[in-house]
Amino acid sequence: MASPQVENGYTRIANELLDAMLATEFTGREFRILLAIIRYSYGWHKKEARLTVKDFHQVTGLSSEHGSTIYKTIRRLILANVIHQVADYTYQLNKDYTTWQIDQRRYNPLKKQTSDCVKADHILCKSEPQIVEKRATDCVKANHILCKSEPHFVEKRTTFCGKAGNKFRSKRA
Repeated sequence: MASPQVENGYTRIANELLDAMLATEFTGREFRILLAIIRYSYGWHKKEARLTVKDFHQVTGLSSEHGSTIYKTIRRLILANVIHQVADYTYQLNKDYTTWQIDQRRYNPLKKQTSDCVKADHILCKSEPQIVEKRATDCVKANHILCKSEPHFVEKRTTFCGKAGNKFRSKRA
């Protein structure tokens, strides 16, 4: 069973760059080559990756028929200004995605959804679910997230105090 852990290594990359990659119309081959360059540069805390055609074949599984498929894909990424070749078999990602010459859908990443929310341990009264009380006998304990814009939104499961194991899920309290 696989059990990946960041303690065993990770690739640090800016979310803005990942969002731009998601919005770009890469082919499957282009995306795999690009990920290989990112993995073997940023994944080793370097700005560039030294990868031969054989290396690309090994890490991506792309066809190595005379290296033409991999070589052509690399050339397309270079011509599209997505990667730069800094030396023989050494490639670097162009972080300025606004200069990429590949079709990009409208770049519109999601906003961070928890910015206006606060975590809270609350006790909700069954008889009046919109009232939040600290102590009540007929209550429901909940560890949930309440948003300031929608203060009655319950995100996580809650459990009835008096009935162990009786759980329910509620979108609105």
